[in-house]
Amino acid sequence: MKEIKNHKIQIGTGKLHPEIMGAWVRHDSIHFSVEAAGEEAPELLVYTRQSREPAAVIPFPAENRFGDVYAMIVTGIDPGRHYYAFRIGRRIFCDPYARIVAGRERYGDPAHLEHILRGGFLTDRFDWENDRPLGRPFSEMVLYHLHVRGFTAHPSSKVKGKGTFYGAAQKIPYLKELGITAVELMPVTEFEEVETVPMRGPGGTLCGEKPTGRLNYWGYGPSLLFAPKGSYHSGTEGRSQSDELKYLVKAFHENQIEVIFDLYFPPEIPDSQVLEVLKFWVLEYHADGIHITGRSAFPAAAQEPLLAETKLFISDWGDAPRGRRKHLAQYHDGFLADMRCFLKGDEDRLNDMVFRTRLNQADMAVVNYIAHSNGFTLWDMVSYDRKHNEDNGENNRDGTDYNFSWNCGEEGPSRRKQIIKLRRDQLRNGMAMVFLSQGVPLLEAGDEMGHTKQGNNNTFCQDNALSWLNWKPTKTGTEIRQYIQYLIRFRKRHPIFRSEQPLRGMDYRNLGYPDISIHGINPWKPEYENYRRQIGILYNGAYGEPAEDCLFYVLYNMHWTDHDFALPHLAEGEEWRLLLHTTKEAPNYYEEEEALPLENQDYMTVPARTIILLMAQNSKVEEETDV
Repeated sequence: MKEIKNHKIQIGTGKLHPEIMGAWVRHDSIHFSVEAAGEEAPELLVYTRQSREPAAVIPFPAENRFGDVYAMIVTGIDPGRHYYAFRIGRRIFCDPYARIVAGRERYGDPAHLEHILRGGFLTDRFDWENDRPLGRPFSEMVLYHLHVRGFTAHPSSKVKGKGTFYGAAQKIPYLKELGITAVELMPVTEFEEVETVPMRGPGGTLCGEKPTGRLNYWGYGPSLLFAPKGSYHSGTEGRSQSDELKYLVKAFHENQIEVIFDLYFPPEIPDSQVLEVLKFWVLEYHADGIHITGRSAFPAAAQEPLLAETKLFISDWGDAPRGRRKHLAQYHDGFLADMRCFLKGDEDRLNDMVFRTRLNQADMAVVNYIAHSNGFTLWDMVSYDRKHNEDNGENNRDGTDYNFSWNCGEEGPSRRKQIIKLRRDQLRNGMAMVFLSQGVPLLEAGDEMGHTKQGNNNTFCQDNALSWLNWKPTKTGTEIRQYIQYLIRFRKRHPIFRSEQPLRGMDYRNLGYPDISIHGINPWKPEYENYRRQIGILYNGAYGEPAEDCLFYVLYNMHWTDHDFALPHLAEGEEWRLLLHTTKEAPNYYEEEEALPLENQDYMTVPARTIILLMAQNSKVEEETDV
């Protein structure tokens, strides 16, 4: 056995648990387990916070080997003062199961490449105060997708601890006012943001890594999957990075907002470890849900009993058992592609549009968005035909060439009033498509402010104003935010637009109208010819469990010419009233109690590139109110 430099730190006794990987803090000792497949036994290196050399080096005893896992118990380590790493031969590495990591406290600082990352120790000091995941149904979810750093890094955020978990917590009142019920956090595990390339010495021997000057801003890449990112830690009020993330989750829960963690799994990680990570984030950080990225399908998660009440998102659930899918959701760009094509008036898109609007599977949810971090922002979607990624340093070769976008007549910023108005109209159309469709609506952070990335559709390496939200109020941003707030309020009030079960297109309860029906320019006669770009969708709110409601008629015209629609006949004493008109000058939307009756109850002209929302209401409502 090699000499232990600090004799207060030594091997202890007790029952070993090699099935528990990493460092496990017990009452008066710490249990360690590490994988080592070769013949050489690993060593534990113990450091103080500032030391470059270990304060103690403790080899794992050969008799403590269980298959390819070594375990031992060590006493004399102070969890608040000491850190650790492992060594096998000449290779020193951070524990892949470390719950806290030291060495990357400053975001984007290449200096940390010169130091060894060290694991810290997770204790049970945080007081959750009976906090639990909220367990809301998918039908109540309004999802907000954000990057923890970019959310508050801009000076205009005016928060303490900009770009951190603590900074994000200070924006919870804003999200609550917006109407958000769940947030999805882009990767918050300890990833390497400094991009490097290998350095080679004489003879081509590898001698280290050299920074390229670019960053992995998004965080999609290998990471220490059990540790929250150190540079997202503000250090405020003496909390560790783990406790600060727990504080953020707890604060969201106190405001009835669920937290979804985006966890990226490289292909080389075995399924067993993926499941271990998922369960850890549910148990340790009270995750309401997890978005599994890096894999196109992972049916094993659907069968894990511990995750049966955790919302799980992935692009495809494959052959997951049909009976255990109520907590699962599909999450991919299908809605984005089809609805953008319909929005800009492409030919033969009505079938796709109706499919996406109605899509709501009985045994799993679907996430709908028309803009996301990987692609154009909502404003750029109506301002650019082509990507402009020159700032990424790859000669505009990176990022997708298929944006399904339309610049409304001029590429990039414009001062022409007609183009600016058309862009605002199209933006309102796009948001209406998201919030008037079945499924879970997702809003990309900043889209409610009119955020632009100047046509860059792949800002994975941009830690700057292209990615950061600018919180300085603008007239356009205020108008967009208020409009989205209206759509969220409307959706929450009317369950027929967020049904927990698929709408059947039948009047199976004999309520006078089907739950949903599709119409053309004449009622009850849908027209799907490839040249058509207009359609009507009638909703019977009486099918919107649990509350009964009225009829709603949504008229879509994405053609570049006006179209006259004959309106469905209503029961005696009812009339159509206008709630939303996306191309009308302000006011272009109305609360239900403010809705005015149409002058013509039989026909309505829907202008080019316009969505109109009507509601059926008793024509005596105003008269009774006045009495």
